[in-house]
Amino acid sequence: MRRTLLGSLLAVGFVCGLFFIRPWPRLHAADAAAGANALAAARHLFLTGNEAEAIDALTPLAERDPAAALLLARATLAHGQANAETAADEQLQAAAKRFPKAGVFPAERARLAFARGDLDLARAQVAEALRIEPDELMAHWIDAELDRVVGKLPDAEKKYRWFVDYYNAHEEKSPDALRIIGWGAAQFARWKRLQDQFIFLVNDLYPDCLKLEADYWPAHYESGCLFLEKYNQAEASKEFKAALAINPNAAVVYAAQAELALQSYDLAEAKTNLDRALKLNPDLNRAYLLQARLHLANFAADEAIQVLERARQRASFNKLDEEPLGTLAAAYAAVDGQPEHLAGSRAGKLAAEVDARNPHAGVFYFALASGLDAVRKFPAAAQFYEEASRRMPQLLGPKSELGLMWMRLGKEVEAEQVLKAAFDEDPFNIRV
Repeated sequence: MRRTLLGSLLAVGFVCGLFFIRPWPRLHAADAAAGANALAAARHLFLTGNEAEAIDALTPLAERDPAAALLLARATLAHGQANAETAADEQLQAAAKRFPKAGVFPAERARLAFARGDLDLARAQVAEALRIEPDELMAHWIDAELDRVVGKLPDAEKKYRWFVDYYNAHEEKSPDALRIIGWGAAQFARWKRLQDQFIFLVNDLYPDCLKLEADYWPAHYESGCLFLEKYNQAEASKEFKAALAINPNAAVVYAAQAELALQSYDLAEAKTNLDRALKLNPDLNRAYLLQARLHLANFAADEAIQVLERARQRASFNKLDEEPLGTLAAAYAAVDGQPEHLAGSRAGKLAAEVDARNPHAGVFYFALASGLDAVRKFPAAAQFYEEASRRMPQLLGPKSELGLMWMRLGKEVEAEQVLKAAFDEDPFNIRV
């Protein structure tokens, strides 16, 4: 009998995508066989980090094969050349005209638009993708994320749950589809405190991706990010190394290794990995965020400000992303003083802008608290960990960090109470 994702859900109700295998218009048999072989070879090139060769192989295929057209756009983006995102988006628009019955192209455009903070375009492209294909997975993921970032948390939760139901009702054989299902399932598990599903994801779902395709390095990356989230540094490192053994040019994995190094305050290792990530992909937004965190960990708030202010001038940078905004606010507060009182300050202006967009901006206040924690502004950090939990109780991190902060501040009674609650909600967090 086939396993169901989150079997317990049937009783209880439930770190810097690639492409889908979908039914496409039928080709002539000989052409289909030759095209399938050529596409498989190009896919192998792409997954092993040979994006330039993959682009060369995919360009002629993309005119007649939607799967090749999608992969071409993703290879263009991953190659990280100047104006790569613009080029990839233009390729997707052209493919959408050639293959109007393929919902994956507007869904992919929605993903790119969301990543750079163009929420209106993302919404429009999600609607178009779901009109064409009601079960288009990437479109459903971006749809849920669009609700999250404007504070429509109950709606977002229902849309994350959709992935669980979809998985249980379908026999997916695409590792890309399973990866996106994993995103939705992981988010639903976090919000509903279903921590046993962490085991399912790292022991079953992502290994299933590798059984389907041995070169599928994103499965190692996603598992590593889950271990990183839980401060399981040994397992995270193992998974990231496995990903890089397949694709030594995966910029997102170097960024994740930098984040892992920051957890243990190995600043030199973090810098090495960030330099490598940005050399491979200068548009990798998370690498700039981590550069700023590196400077904060080194008590260089001015340099953190410079990194993020420069990054925000890049066309591809998401100016609405709450995590870098919260980190920038922390750097402002560290430089300007009185971090507990944001009103009238540069940090306060950022907070007001975020609050106007999202009254449940827990991610912003969590990043603000974490940045203040890094520069040893402990009372202010505790204040904003509490604010993050109040704004968005779905988040696991603020409660855990608040308990640890009370320990630093000598409030053992408060710390014990908070840490017990945090452990009950997230027993895999090794620091807790």
